[in-house]
Amino acid sequence: MRRDYGSRLFDLVDSPLTPDSIGDIYAATIEALNKWEPRIYPQRVQVATAEAGHIEIDLTAIYLPDGRVITIDGITFS
Repeated sequence: MRRDYGSRLFDLVDSPLTPDSIGDIYAATIEALNKWEPRIYPQRVQVATAEAGHIEIDLTAIYLPDGRVITIDGITFS
């Protein structure tokens, strides 16, 4: 039995890069953040780099405890 943690991004990293798979990357990112990090509200997820076996994501979100906008660039999955 697999533990329920993480995200689907590692399942998607080797997918062909199509508009549908990019949409799946966005969805997997938002799903994981909503499930595992309730302190932030995602505003924007952008694929910065997408090559076979490598995805780099930039994220903008609201940090709910104080309302600050946070940006995390260069989140990498290989």
